[in-house]
Amino acid sequence: MRTILKNASILRPFAKNLVRSSILIEGNKIAEVRPAGYEPPHGADDRVLDLDGLTVMPGMTTAHWHGEYTYLSLNDLSTVYIGQHKPPSYQAAVAAAHLRNAVASGFTSVAGAGCSFDIDVALKLAIKDGAIDGPRIRAAGRHINSSGSDNDRAKWWLNLKPAYEAGVSMVGSEIFADGEDALRRAVRNEIQRGVEIIKIFPTDGHGITPNPNYRGYTNVELRTICETAHDRGAVVRAHTVGSEAIRECIEAGVDIIDHGDGLDDACIEAMVKAGTMLVPSIMFLKTLIDMPKGSLPDAMLEPVKADYNAMIRIIPRAHQAGIVIVPGDDYGVNFIPHILGMYARDMKLYVEEGGLAPTDVLGWATGNGARLMNQPDLGDIAAGKTADLLVVVGNPLEDVTILADPATSLRAVMIDGRFHKDELAIYEQREGAARDQVRRQGAA
Repeated sequence: MRTILKNASILRPFAKNLVRSSILIEGNKIAEVRPAGYEPPHGADDRVLDLDGLTVMPGMTTAHWHGEYTYLSLNDLSTVYIGQHKPPSYQAAVAAAHLRNAVASGFTSVAGAGCSFDIDVALKLAIKDGAIDGPRIRAAGRHINSSGSDNDRAKWWLNLKPAYEAGVSMVGSEIFADGEDALRRAVRNEIQRGVEIIKIFPTDGHGITPNPNYRGYTNVELRTICETAHDRGAVVRAHTVGSEAIRECIEAGVDIIDHGDGLDDACIEAMVKAGTMLVPSIMFLKTLIDMPKGSLPDAMLEPVKADYNAMIRIIPRAHQAGIVIVPGDDYGVNFIPHILGMYARDMKLYVEEGGLAPTDVLGWATGNGARLMNQPDLGDIAAGKTADLLVVVGNPLEDVTILADPATSLRAVMIDGRFHKDELAIYEQREGAARDQVRRQGAA
């Protein structure tokens, strides 16, 4: 069975205009993209849909995925480690529900940014085996930290952290290790368990005032993590704020900078040269700023405002310089929860406050997202590409905010050539009636 999408308005990554086209999908691949009006030969079992100008675009990627976070309160982290807040099976069930929500929001791929109990790897396997429905996953694992790090917050006298074994301690979503040998062991163990993205914390900060004296690792430790991950085919993403720390991460071999508060022109130059990707997370900051007056003390709020304003100014320069930027954020904390349409809301900020064109941020979520997922067959609509597609009412190039209301705007979601959301029956009926009319005219 083939699927034929006729007379669609095609949105390709970074394109400035929609192009009326017809798309022929065979199996999980786009076989042909032809000008509108082209009538491919089709058989009785083919599904033919005349979309009459609806927008068809590639599926999107959200690039900072914490699937098991559910209304997570950051205030609780002084008494419990992330991953200890609920039983492991509960967290896996929540993450599976959030993955379905991502698909329903038009995000056909997610890139992990840290999880508990191998949840990313396990759910990726469950999706592959057809046990649950969900998007593509590039799996992360536990956060790898040094002892006494910013993530080692739970009060020590509660004895929540297990003893070190071979220099490594694991609790919830956290791994604590020190020195080259222990960090190398921690990275290799995560990769052996199926992890594809190693998450580390060279700095604190983001939404809180960073400690200028805080250092997550020595330079040698940082290089050891990156070298070990790359030797085993994994990439490294780093929660990093501050210009100097960002540059050190780039030089050490970090592949993805998360947050990047403090990004400057020197960082941009180094990232372009090294090919380092950027996943800023301005929705987190903006939501804190927009909380009702008095929710946060001014001493905490003013640095957040400064970081947000600086990032909203520098990100367009990073884009123009050619840095691969992909949207994403710490969704699942209590003030930016995993709810339908949440993952596209930051696009409005980049457009309305950052001055970027909708085509830019849509290109980040589609073409750039495919690069971060390490799947060059995704992120575009062209012959030979894998059919991860969205059917949208309206033109996101004119109003990118429609993607934040998928219940209204999103008619279909296709992953790997198969519909995961399908509200296209009316367009199929129209085509069927047209074919009946042609047959009747022929018989006459």
